[in-house]
Amino acid sequence: MVFELPDLAAKNYGSAIGAGTLLPFTIVHGTAAGNIIEIGTPTGTPAAQIESFTIEDVDNRTMATMEGVLVPTGATGNNELSLVTK
Repeated sequence: MVFELPDLAAKNYGSAIGAGTLLPFTIVHGTAAGNIIEIGTPTGTPAAQIESFTIEDVDNRTMATMEGVLVPTGATGNNELSLVTK
């Protein structure tokens, strides 16, 4: 995934990699009701683990390329991905 890196005061992804921290993760596509899709971890469930990321400058904007995995959580497992339409 590639995205514009926020200020370190807002989110320090480097510390999450070092600690192996599980994080909540959501991608939202669309803005109009009936045409919105959310893909990610179930609401409030930290199940995404960042494995690595690289940083580069693109048109004077700091961009990050991130790699990671979704990790099953809880006793039942197989709950690491949620797909919601709105």
